[in-house]
Amino acid sequence: MRLNQWLARAGAASSRRKADEIIQEGRVLVNGRLPELGVKVESEDIVTVDGQKQVLKPVSSQVLIVNKPSGLVSSHKGQGGDKTLFSLLPPEYADWKIIGRLDKDSEGLTVLSNDGNIVQSFGHPSAGHEKHYRVWIDRNLSQGDEWQLTSGVHLEEGMSKFERLKTGQDSIDVWLITGWNRQVRRTLEALGYRVNRLQRLELGPYKLGTLELGSWRLEDIQA
Repeated sequence: MRLNQWLARAGAASSRRKADEIIQEGRVLVNGRLPELGVKVESEDIVTVDGQKQVLKPVSSQVLIVNKPSGLVSSHKGQGGDKTLFSLLPPEYADWKIIGRLDKDSEGLTVLSNDGNIVQSFGHPSAGHEKHYRVWIDRNLSQGDEWQLTSGVHLEEGMSKFERLKTGQDSIDVWLITGWNRQVRRTLEALGYRVNRLQRLELGPYKLGTLELGSWRLEDIQA
């Protein structure tokens, strides 16, 4: 963990920026030595501020619900100048991990957590968490294709199967458990449909609800 994050977690600074300021002022020692900005510390290191030993405060596990707009990359670093999901969030969430990434062209529910164990267990297909998407396509589904989508469409990874499918006036709602890269798009494209818009509404127990596009909220961990 970087020293500025460590200090913020310990309560020695109100933010990472404030932590960098007190480091530059020479008020912080790591194992009795003046550290450089950006240095990483381990649990066994002794950190003092103004001569007082600092102790990390326990952090409760939390999740962050974000309504991601299209055009943002679901990663910590963008490529080629792309903005990331984290451009919407305060700096204190910069190290949080993403559960179930959305591709750049998709929008809607994105879940992040500060607990890596939860991210790993929740995101694995064996957990059986269902994902609900609303999809706008270029034309109405044929009856045969509705059957095909719930029976299985062959993709490179295997048979892509929508667990449920519901047709609306100008969109379709689909549910699936697997989470392959761009799976909903590629499954529909394999049958000749073009996806004009794709929005995720639910991921396991977490729901987008009325959260406005580009906004976020904190929630408790749900099993």
